Amino acid sequence: MQLSMSGALLVLVLWCGLGAVKAVEQLQLKAAEHPIAFTGSKLCTSDILVIVIASQKRDTWKLQADTWLQHFPHYIATEQHTPKCKMCGSPEVTPHKGSLFEGALYFGDRFHHRPLDWYCAQQRPLQALRDVLIQQAKKIPKWLMIVDDDTIVHPWNLMRTLTTKPADPDAMVMVGNERRGGAGFILSRAALVNLTSTIQISDMTWDHRGLVWKQEPGSTTLLDACLERLLGGNWCYMHSDHVMGLCAKSANIQVLDRNGTMAQWCPVGTMLLDPKAVGGRVNNLRDATKADTKTQSWLTDHMVSCHYMDKTAMDSIYDMIKGTWAPASPSGQQGAAPSTQEAASSSGQAAPSGAQPAKQARRLAGSSRGR
Repeated sequence: MQLSMSGALLVLVLWCGLGAVKAVEQLQLKAAEHPIAFTGSKLCTSDILVIVIASQKRDTWKLQADTWLQHFPHYIATEQHTPKCKMCGSPEVTPHKGSLFEGALYFGDRFHHRPLDWYCAQQRPLQALRDVLIQQAKKIPKWLMIVDDDTIVHPWNLMRTLTTKPADPDAMVMVGNERRGGAGFILSRAALVNLTSTIQISDMTWDHRGLVWKQEPGSTTLLDACLERLLGGNWCYMHSDHVMGLCAKSANIQVLDRNGTMAQWCPVGTMLLDPKAVGGRVNNLRDATKADTKTQSWLTDHMVSCHYMDKTAMDSIYDMIKGTWAPASPSGQQGAAPSTQEAASSSGQAAPSGAQPAKQARRLAGSSRGR
C-alpha cells in the first residue's frame, strides 16, 4: 500500500504524538545546598546521594527539601519517572491466593486489599535505583540512600553510622532492614558497582536437525536480573523492602541491620506499630518538643532515620536535631559537634560528668543556627 505525502505526514504526527504521551520524565539531580563535613573522616553529606521515593499525588517530599534534604545531593522519583508497573494478574483480585505466585504473597492482612497505587509503589524503588545509576554511571557515589517521602534523616548520626565498621564504602554492604524499609536503605559504592556489573547469560536454542543445543551468548546486570524478577516474575507481589533485601542477598551484598537507629515506626510521627491493628495505629505525638526526655535524647543522639512524618513531626524533629552539628566555619563548610571536654574548655567550665556531646553542642549553639 502506498501513502501520499499528506498521509505520511499524518502518520508521522500521530507517531510523534504517541511518543510525547509515553515520554518518561528524566530524573533531575539537585545538589546539596548546605553540606556538612564529618570531622575526623573524609565523609561529607555531599558524598551521600539520596533518592526520595515520592508521588505526584502528594508533595510531602517538599517537607524534606525544607529540612534535612538540603544537606544532601538528591533525586525526587515519582510515578512520572518510573511509570512501569507489572501486576501478576488482575489488580481487582490481588493478591492471588493459591496461584503460581504463592511464595511471593505478602504476609498477613496488612498487605491485602491495598489500592493499585500501593502495589505499584512497591516496584518503584528498584526502578528508580536503576535509572539513577545509569545517570551516575561515571561517578558512583560513596553511599546511596533510598528513603520514602515521609522519612526524616539525621545527617550527623547518619555519617557517624557510615564511618563505623563494618560500614565501609569499599565493602559490599547495605545498611537497613528488609522488613522495616520505610526508614531507608543505604548502599555502599562497592555494592552499587556490583549491582551494575555485567554478568554473562546464554540463550540456548534446540537445533532439531543437529540434535544439539545452540548457544547464543548475551549479558545483563545483577540489578536488571532483580528487576526482571520484580516486574512480572516471582517477586511481583513482594513488598519493596523484601525486594531490596532479596536483591542485595542475590548479589552477595551483606545487609547490616540498624533497627535500633533506623525506625520504621517513629516515636514522634503519624503511626505506631500495633500488632492488633492492621497497618499500625495512629500516633498522637506529633511534636518532638512534647516528647519525654528519653525520646528526645534518642532523636538527637541516636536516631539515623525515622519514618511516618507529617509537617509538625518533621519540622519539630529537625528543629531539635539541627543543633547537633557545629555552625558553619569561615570557609562555609559545617564541621563536627564539639566533644564535652572541648565544649567545657572553650567555656572555661569543668566538663559535666555523663553529659552527651550532642546535648553540649546544642547548649553552645543556642538557637542561632538556621536550616
